[in-house]
Amino acid sequence: MKITKQDSKLKTKVYLKEKTGFPPWSISDILLCLVLSYLVLYTLTSLFEALVLKDMSLEFYGSLETMDKVVILGLGTTALAFFSSFLFFSIILLRRYDLTLSDIGLNRSISKPWVIKSVVGGIIYGHLIYFISVYWLIGGIPNSGQIIGPFYGKLLLHYALPIHLIIALYGSTVEEIFFRGMCYTALKKICGVKWGILLASIIFTLSHVQNIMEIPMISISIFISGLVFSFVYEQSKALLPAMIVHVIVNITSLLLNYNIHPFFHELHQGMHQLFYF
Repeated sequence: MKITKQDSKLKTKVYLKEKTGFPPWSISDILLCLVLSYLVLYTLTSLFEALVLKDMSLEFYGSLETMDKVVILGLGTTALAFFSSFLFFSIILLRRYDLTLSDIGLNRSISKPWVIKSVVGGIIYGHLIYFISVYWLIGGIPNSGQIIGPFYGKLLLHYALPIHLIIALYGSTVEEIFFRGMCYTALKKICGVKWGILLASIIFTLSHVQNIMEIPMISISIFISGLVFSFVYEQSKALLPAMIVHVIVNITSLLLNYNIHPFFHELHQGMHQLFYF
């Protein structure tokens, strides 16, 4: 009887699960991926600062608007490269054991009720965590047009917002693959579901070191979000529901930060009265 390549791969996967338990990668593998990804971020940021931010003269860029475009596109490219490194090292780690993204739940089919719960839950939680962060943790923040620095008006909406939306969609997807599909599954094998969720959420929080350095109290909302995403992944046994919730949470925050949420003023007025009654 001829053994096909597909049969061989299937036997390898079964052997790995029986021999080592799933997943076969370890915490040291996860930490190595984290370190390598941040080395990519540090290298690209250093190059960007050396090549662009060191020379911000208008004579070089021609105008303030052109200079701002360069900075926005440069920072966006750096962020996308950072998330791409997470995805790259995750795939490398999977291929080492002859596994694919489907083995961590990416293409597992999910029921219609789970899709509905993910969308509705994402909308509710996205608004809830935003206003908790704004009014309880941070004490109120202006919209992004005021806090992002030199980027205002049309430039902000035409360049910064689209890039932030792309990062929100792509970054959320990649983070779920790495922090839930790769990191949480490794921790779950070692210390069980509860401690796995807790530790994976701590690592997820620490990975947002740049956000925490700017606003330390935001670490609380990031940690809570990590718990929520891990719980959704564990309950659904698939990555798609966690991805849906994560994406909706990030997009909700962007819409409110940029003051383009359809109910921006009504929500802020209602929350202000609720928190400061």
